[in-house]
Amino acid sequence: MERPIHGRFCSTLYAVFDPSTRQLIFSNAGMPLPLLITGSGCQQLGEGGFPSGMFPGASYERHVVQLGPGDCVLFASDGLHESRNAEGVEFCTTRMEDVWAQCGHKSATESADFVFARQVAFSNGYAPHDDITAVVLKVLG
Repeated sequence: MERPIHGRFCSTLYAVFDPSTRQLIFSNAGMPLPLLITGSGCQQLGEGGFPSGMFPGASYERHVVQLGPGDCVLFASDGLHESRNAEGVEFCTTRMEDVWAQCGHKSATESADFVFARQVAFSNGYAPHDDITAVVLKVLG
């Protein structure tokens, strides 16, 4: 298959969560690694892969994570991690992990609101150069 616009590709993360088993299965094609908060802290999940469409025939690893009650996963586009302030400093993965680690006892909505509020405060009105998208998965029960 030939790409309609040469040099373009798509970052994709496909995830399925089964609430009955609390199992999360995902594959990552060029997205930042999901962040998991558990009672023992914050960690990155899985490994990245080549963005979709970059290399013909590329394959993507399947990651399986067993989640527990209260665990919370953040799936976010690179626009969040790479947002900058007026000085050109990136929000970055390390800062994102520090912010996300504070969300362990928050609901999914509160966690998303907290992350976006911290990003806006960090950027101090500096407009993002890319889209910012996030999905929060909070395990109940």
